[in-house]
Amino acid sequence: AEFGSWLEGLLHSSTDVLQKCPKPLDAVMASPVSFVGPHLAEAAGAQFISIFTMPFTRTASFPNPLACSPLLESPAYNLATHMALDQGLWLPVRSRVNEWRTTELDLPARTAPPVYQPAIYCYSRHLCPEPADWPNSTQAVGFFFDPKQSEEVGSSSHQQFTPPDDLSAFLAAGEPPVYIGFGSVTALSASARVAFRKALLKGLRKAGKRAVLLGGWVNETAEGGDGDPALPDNVIQVGPTPHEWLFARCSAVVCHGGAGTVATALSAGCPVIVCAFFGDQFFWSSRLADRKVGLGCGATSLTSRKFKYFLNEVHDPANEYPQRARALGARIRREQGVHTASFVIEQLVQQHRTQGEPTSRDLDDFTVVS
Repeated sequence: AEFGSWLEGLLHSSTDVLQKCPKPLDAVMASPVSFVGPHLAEAAGAQFISIFTMPFTRTASFPNPLACSPLLESPAYNLATHMALDQGLWLPVRSRVNEWRTTELDLPARTAPPVYQPAIYCYSRHLCPEPADWPNSTQAVGFFFDPKQSEEVGSSSHQQFTPPDDLSAFLAAGEPPVYIGFGSVTALSASARVAFRKALLKGLRKAGKRAVLLGGWVNETAEGGDGDPALPDNVIQVGPTPHEWLFARCSAVVCHGGAGTVATALSAGCPVIVCAFFGDQFFWSSRLADRKVGLGCGATSLTSRKFKYFLNEVHDPANEYPQRARALGARIRREQGVHTASFVIEQLVQQHRTQGEPTSRDLDDFTVVS
């Protein structure tokens, strides 16, 4: 019922926005889970451009990020996941969307899912290479960072951040710490959260590592609730702190595996340890492992022994995780994703006006790639 009410509001408000837009429209941009983008573009005679943080275009090279299972990955499985997600997003709304198309947009009903092409993906091709079976109109343009950010690690609008005294003292007191933070993800029961936190702290102690722990649910028992001990001396808890600034001072990043945190960690040259909870987090964990710049597991399967192993692996000089992460980070920082996306959007709109088709996916002429 709640989803139905949300969908009704989305459809009606989208019609209202379309009617108020100046005409003619050059393009309609939306994510492939927006439900309305291609239909609005069709009604307006505009170019539709799909833009998203994860790859939704069909390929045999990797699965749809929302159906990622590294143990099952194969060309047949990968294609099947994309087809299943296409239908899974379309079939529940097809009847109502078709009613909206015919009554409010003056478009014919359709049986097949809409085509979310051309597509721009705001992640790095160096982390997840563009598959050979993608159409020419699909581009991975690079992560979206602050355009003012330079190629130096930690350089951004947060460069002038002044840390609290206790954090400054902690950072200066020993080797670079590990960052641990999981944002607002709370997909664990109260007892599971306590066990998860204990595994993190015990694994840190066994590995002999220091850590900066971002405040939140992962530290909700810091006062000793449920028998959980207070933070040991090798861990400091911090409040909101710019990731760009903090990660540049850490030896590794332990996180849930969201695209934004992964991007910032790699940009800082940090290996990433992922404790994935749901969705695309397992996908990014798998990509990090492919590039040998990270390790990971499902959050519910984390143990202190496994966490100790992950920490030792990414810090062992013989394994070269830091070296590979720094090299990948340097390439990522040179990509200029926002600039490249703007260029591609202009190119696609111009091609739509002239009814041309893209002929190449090579972006090297307007983005620096090493």
